[in-house]
Amino acid sequence: MKVWIFSLRTPSGNRPAGGAQRYALDFACSLREHGHCVRIVGAFEAGKPSREILEGIEVQRLSRYWIFPWLGLWWNLIRKAPEAHLVVENMMSFLALMPGAFTRTPAVSIKHHFGTHQRSAAGGRAFRDRALWWIEHRQIPRAYSRSRLIFPSQRTEAHFKSLCPRFRGRAAICPPAVQMAPNQASFLGSPTILYVGVVNLARKRVDHLLEASMPLLAELPDLRVEIAGEGPDRRRLQERYAHERVAFLGYVSEAEKWQALARAWVFASPSTAEGFGISWVEANSAGLPVVAYDLGLDTVAAGCGTFVPVGDVPRLREALKGWLDPNRLREMRPRAVRSAQPYARMPSEEALRSLGIDVDGSGTTNGRTATRLVVPTSDSPT
Repeated sequence: MKVWIFSLRTPSGNRPAGGAQRYALDFACSLREHGHCVRIVGAFEAGKPSREILEGIEVQRLSRYWIFPWLGLWWNLIRKAPEAHLVVENMMSFLALMPGAFTRTPAVSIKHHFGTHQRSAAGGRAFRDRALWWIEHRQIPRAYSRSRLIFPSQRTEAHFKSLCPRFRGRAAICPPAVQMAPNQASFLGSPTILYVGVVNLARKRVDHLLEASMPLLAELPDLRVEIAGEGPDRRRLQERYAHERVAFLGYVSEAEKWQALARAWVFASPSTAEGFGISWVEANSAGLPVVAYDLGLDTVAAGCGTFVPVGDVPRLREALKGWLDPNRLREMRPRAVRSAQPYARMPSEEALRSLGIDVDGSGTTNGRTATRLVVPTSDSPT
């Protein structure tokens, strides 16, 4: 089966990939392992080649700039869709290509999460944020009310259906494939709180983590805080929270990321929106507890982390402090590693079958009732 995956932004070998881009590549690799021919097609992106091969997957990009990249990708979709047996839309934030409406090729759309754009946003970006909120929370649910949709978590699916109570399409849960840590944390040396991710306060409240950590740094003389990742707010946070035991590591390679996880004691994730929480599973696979805001996800098993209400910095501080006990950490470590194991594989074919896609042929199955996809949860035995 030929599968074309359309994504506004695409993974690349010379730049770090975001979660949605990584998901698209893992989805493609999973299908290729089952013998399918898969290609990722994207818009023009400055600094990225028009064609490259990543992990055996061909990635094609528009060779010229479009004022509105969305239109360029949409035009590419119309032209290339007839070549494929299946079209997959990798939705990026509010982007809506609506492949099912513009091509006769069977189509599936992946919705990762819903953004945190607020209707009451203030400042220079207020109008833009309100517009994005309206598109994502009002127009997309209506436009996709009869579509085949893949969600990385049950929470994202439930959120979508709450916005679209008259949903008449088909839905499947397909958790991302998560690479397991090569080494587990030893909890030796200086206690370290680690954050890994983009430094962008729009969705990753790294400032909350630093604010919660400052009293702990004063209380515990050997405590360290490491911030791994780049983003538009890194410089401002580095100046505001300057401290000799707060290290901004900048962009880290995969090898450096695993090294940071191996020396850390606690993984902190002050995100206000997540579709699944890949970094949480990575941290658990290294034996680390996850301290994060409660986003309603079931990615982390009970006893392998602590979740506090979004924006509650004092409780975030207490949760971090509670895990800085090496005996508690060593007792928790094997349980965290076990809970991460079910996510080592992406059930892409199962998800497509539950949506009525004939993965063994080139069409869709008959009938309107789809079999519900059941995937392992973090509490499932291994």
